[in-house]
Amino acid sequence: MSMRVDQLATDLINNAKLADPAIQEAYLTALRGMLLSTGQRLSPAVLSKAGETLQSMMAGAGTPSIAVDNRQKRKEKTRLQLLASI
Repeated sequence: MSMRVDQLATDLINNAKLADPAIQEAYLTALRGMLLSTGQRLSPAVLSKAGETLQSMMAGAGTPSIAVDNRQKRKEKTRLQLLASI
């Protein structure tokens, strides 16, 4: 069972990194739910990867971008910080 949980978490992490911002939130919400319900069964490697990914996404949310205004970035960064605090 643990291998399936690890694979699902890995898929959610990878898809969240590559998704458009509108879809990215759905992946991160799913990852949050998974971490809350089955996080204790994830391997340390997958948990570490999730943490690193969330940190890099938070760092990226603070960089200038033409497509997204600063208010949206702050909102996204706050949302990622909440997810990372789980």
